[in-house]
Amino acid sequence: METKFLTQKYLGNTLGDIFIAFGIILVFGILSKIVRYFVKHKLSKLADFTETDFDNKLLIRLEKPIGNYVIIFGLSLAKTFLTFTYKIDTILIDTITALAIVNTGYLIFKVSDLFLELLFNLSQKTKLTLDDEVVKYLSKSVKIFIVLLTLIIVIENYVIFSSKQTTNILHKIFIAFITINIIYILLKLTDALVEYFKPVIEKTPSKLDDQLLPMIRKIIKIVIVIIGILSILKNLGYDISTLLAGLGIGGLAVALAAQDTIANFFGSIVVFTDKPFQIGDRIIINGKEGVVEDVGLRSTKLKSLQGTQFIVPNREIANSSIENISRRPARKVETEYGIVYSSMPDQINRAIAVIKEILQNQELVRKDYKVYFAEFRDFSLIIKAIYWCETEDLDVFVNIQTAINLKIKQAFAENKLDFAYPTQTLYLINQEKNQ
Repeated sequence: METKFLTQKYLGNTLGDIFIAFGIILVFGILSKIVRYFVKHKLSKLADFTETDFDNKLLIRLEKPIGNYVIIFGLSLAKTFLTFTYKIDTILIDTITALAIVNTGYLIFKVSDLFLELLFNLSQKTKLTLDDEVVKYLSKSVKIFIVLLTLIIVIENYVIFSSKQTTNILHKIFIAFITINIIYILLKLTDALVEYFKPVIEKTPSKLDDQLLPMIRKIIKIVIVIIGILSILKNLGYDISTLLAGLGIGGLAVALAAQDTIANFFGSIVVFTDKPFQIGDRIIINGKEGVVEDVGLRSTKLKSLQGTQFIVPNREIANSSIENISRRPARKVETEYGIVYSSMPDQINRAIAVIKEILQNQELVRKDYKVYFAEFRDFSLIIKAIYWCETEDLDVFVNIQTAINLKIKQAFAENKLDFAYPTQTLYLINQEKNQ
């Protein structure tokens, strides 16, 4: 009776064969647990005797994949006791193969994660931060590559997906994903390089470099994305030459319609390369004076001495004469001091001596100043002073002028030297006396 029960067939297999197959799967499932326990607890104790913890980390990552291989082998062995139709049999074999491929991808994923972790630890020991960023982005990309490659191999090994057309599509999708991954790496590397060079650029005396660096970053990223998109389109079967020809004609039309924009762009390149001024410089251009606040791809923003902002297109800057006031080594001052006509020659000489002494003792004033009795005016005797302040900072410059003028005012008062102001003397004639 029992023999007859075991010989009964279901799905083309006897119950005996089905029980044997499930028994094998159960045995290998238990064996998988034993192997994992052995790797985790027994082999790890042997690894404790090594100098590094690399062996322990490797065993932790190998434990689960090795256990999975035992189960997959059990499934493969159980399959040999069962027979199905060709189609079902093929699907089962492909499924077991797919499980083995996925497990292998999982194993490679875990092991690569360990080596990337070691590589990252090594990069942190260097003084550079650039290699840390490179390894971090590379780690993500390698993991994505392993996952994509595993999926492609699995799908290609299934009979239902094994047509040439399907294989061709899968290859194109795979290459497209790889291209996107490479674009991602290059974009992140661009950011890392910019951040690496940023402290170096900030140390340069010119502030235009600080604005040029983000602009270069954007241009490089745009070029990378365009090249990546063209590569993907070519891989998908599109004719890139026709597309580029169309872009060339369209680009010509756009260029003709945007001549001013292009001229401004090249004007900005001239500004960044020639560096006629930098952020914070006080310049005069086309008769307008202001302090440079920002330099962009299209225009340059300046702040006038009255506090208003005016914008100059970069093409005008490239074609105009620019006077950079901030780059002069010293600021020249010409000023006049008028004293009253009643001043005697010795008082005039004393006034000249007082002004010279103040200029001689004033910091940041060059010693080649000139002070002299210049001329007779309607209401005053003019003493002229010419001196240079060795500073590019406008605030420092006006503070020096204020200090000099206050000292002159005080010294003139102490020496009883009177400043002149417009006066008139009226002479009244007594007519009765004349008569």
